[in-house]
Amino acid sequence: MNPFLVYAMPRSRTAWLSCAMTRGDVICDHDTISPADNFAESLEKMWRSRFKYHGVVDTGILFDPKCAPDQAPGVSKALIWREKNDVVESLLKFMPAIGADMGKLMLQIDAGYRVMEAMKGDILTIKYEDMDDLGALKELTAHLCPNLPFDRDRWKHMIPMHVNIHAGKWLEVHGHPVRNPFCW
Repeated sequence: MNPFLVYAMPRSRTAWLSCAMTRGDVICDHDTISPADNFAESLEKMWRSRFKYHGVVDTGILFDPKCAPDQAPGVSKALIWREKNDVVESLLKFMPAIGADMGKLMLQIDAGYRVMEAMKGDILTIKYEDMDDLGALKELTAHLCPNLPFDRDRWKHMIPMHVNIHAGKWLEVHGHPVRNPFCW
């Protein structure tokens, strides 16, 4: 079993990446580790998975120090970097209600970027704008799922697809309501 984690800000193609990564011996969850979860238990579930590779692409774990990369030894990790202004613009476009408290939103975003800056040199970082580049996707796949052949045709088919998650004030994670950290 080979677990992996991908850290990212919201609106960084994370839902798309989890769909694109899932195939055959690979299962890739999306935003399934909530602050209420025990991070160690979540990792343990991935280690025990029946899939050869089991990962999580998660936008919430940036905001929980218990989920820092050093808390997941032996786990392949990557970071999707999207510029702050683009994240804010996309959040406001798809979830306009969060704009009601821009001060609180920017505090949350700034906190996430401080964590990402600290990670940047230590784990594989892929720029958001390179998520359409087959070379970058091949590098990401090889890093997260070593020895898994890169299916160029599948990725070429996946690149133009869009996956959007409706994000309201409450999300459901493992059957339990969890407050969306970007909605107040």
